[in-house]
Amino acid sequence: MIRKLTLFSVCAFEIALIFFAGIQSVSSNTFEPFENGVGILCKTIESKDNQEPLFFLFAEDRQSVSRLRFEKNHIRLSETLRTEISANSISWLDREGFSNTRYQLNRTTLELSTNPGKRACEAMSATSLKEKADDYLLSSMSGNKI
Repeated sequence: MIRKLTLFSVCAFEIALIFFAGIQSVSSNTFEPFENGVGILCKTIESKDNQEPLFFLFAEDRQSVSRLRFEKNHIRLSETLRTEISANSISWLDREGFSNTRYQLNRTTLELSTNPGKRACEAMSATSLKEKADDYLLSSMSGNKI
């Protein structure tokens, strides 16, 4: 009887682990607190130097923004930054490394202005932006042999 109870307990514990592990992975993909926010994917217009797209997540209230960064084989969120909102634009200062980059997003045209150029952007859900970032990461690693 004790042996059956122990086997049952172990099986129940393993099922619980699988269930909770699945919940954790879904939660990590939504990038809280941005899950109800807006994703912005920006591609280069003028510059031939930097062809890499930029991925930003805005909180639902647009008061904060974070950039998706590609590190090694995974995606992470940068530091959450406060935005300055006006009637026509949203701007923020990203103090990445030793540089200060000022981004300004036109709220009507979705054109992102920054030094050294401008980028055309498109708005989407946070989930869609995450999917596009995953696709970008996979495509950038597609030629790897090891």
